Amino acid sequence: GLSSPSRTPAEAAAALAGLLPEAAAAIQILLSEYERSLYSLRAGHIHPARRAAATIRKEASRAALRNLLASVKRAEVREQ
Repeated sequence: GLSSPSRTPAEAAAALAGLLPEAAAAIQILLSEYERSLYSLRAGHIHPARRAAATIRKEASRAALRNLLASVKRAEVREQ
């Protein structure tokens, strides 16, 4: 899975980017803003982080739909 108690945010981001390569840039933006807000004296930028999160959600939904359609197609082929 993506979540484990010992996984760092960077490790989780890398794992997610492996599953959603089309969202890799957005994942990196979200990670950067998270790290900036956590480890820097400067505040993170909320707007790029929100846009990145929306992109990640959109790409995850698209991937889920592609997987669902592929499984339906496989089931139809098996039934023939």
